[in-house]
Amino acid sequence: MTARLVAGRIGLVAAVRAPFGAPVQDALEAIDAKRRADGRWNANAAKPGEVHFTTEKAGKPSRPGTPSALRALAACRPEAL
Repeated sequence: MTARLVAGRIGLVAAVRAPFGAPVQDALEAIDAKRRADGRWNANAAKPGEVHFTTEKAGKPSRPGTPSALRALAACRPEAL
């Protein structure tokens, strides 16, 4: 599962104010560890298989991934922002 999907799902858990367990804390740490020095997250490398078009270059800042990660961190760890 990509960091963007994990971040989105953590945001959903936070929206319903469900308690966070150890797996969610581990996921938050993994998301936070991938943050660049400028506060953004890189796009992931393309998965093998048929690709119809690419929207982002791997290793460059991700436009949809960064807001997802920020929402997840803001919902669970506001002090981390």
